[in-house]
Amino acid sequence: MAAVIVHVQSKVRCRKVKRRKRKVTVRRKITKGCFKFRKQWSSERRKSNCHCRCPRKLVGLIRKRRSRLLVWQIEQAVRRAKCAQGPPGPAGERGTVGPAGAAGAAGPPGPPGERGATGPAGAAGAAGPPGPAGERGATGPAGAAGAAGSPGPAGEQGATGPPGPEGPQGPPGEVPGVAILPSAFRYFYFPPTALTGTVTIPATEFVDDDGHPPAAFAGMGPNSFSNLYMNGVLQGSNLYSLTPAALTLILEEDTVLAGTPVIVENVAFLALIQ
Repeated sequence: MAAVIVHVQSKVRCRKVKRRKRKVTVRRKITKGCFKFRKQWSSERRKSNCHCRCPRKLVGLIRKRRSRLLVWQIEQAVRRAKCAQGPPGPAGERGTVGPAGAAGAAGPPGPPGERGATGPAGAAGAAGPPGPAGERGATGPAGAAGAAGSPGPAGEQGATGPPGPEGPQGPPGEVPGVAILPSAFRYFYFPPTALTGTVTIPATEFVDDDGHPPAAFAGMGPNSFSNLYMNGVLQGSNLYSLTPAALTLILEEDTVLAGTPVIVENVAFLALIQ
């Protein structure tokens, strides 16, 4: 490329020198009135459609055409230099990565892949809330009866019910020998302080005929009766209430002094048929 440009520049210099010589020659011929040049000048004037007979403008026209020819020659030389392609140069350094483009439209889904191996079981999750109660199932068959349990403690004696109606008299029969055996159970209590109002005394605070505290009052049942003595005087049944576990005194405004003996007597009857 540089050699072509130097060659073109040398041609330009030569043409400049020729142009100067040509200019001097044209001036001389014009001053002398050369017929051949006049003929050439007239033809040049026809080609350029110039109606001016001034020699100076003729010189400018010639100069202008020569400058065009020179530019055309330079362009041709540059084109030839471009057509002569040299060996490729070394690859340049890789440029920086540009910004990521916009995401394209999603393509059609591909075919499903093969099923992978089953993974290990995960840890058990937390227990969920209890669900609603289901419907009651059918009643199953009754199971075998269990062993009988130990008998419980005796309950309190209930209140005596009203007497029932008298039944019809039965036929007379033979009366065998019958023996009635009474049994008496006495319990003693001496209050440490005066008693008044309604007072409940547990059976464990009494002592029996042998001087031992009983667990409960014995001899109470349908074939027995009870008596209460305070200071040796028999008391009415409206002043007390007796159960196997305790004695309740209903004194209201009366007072029993400390140390006054309180005696409970239960008499039970047992009939022996001979």
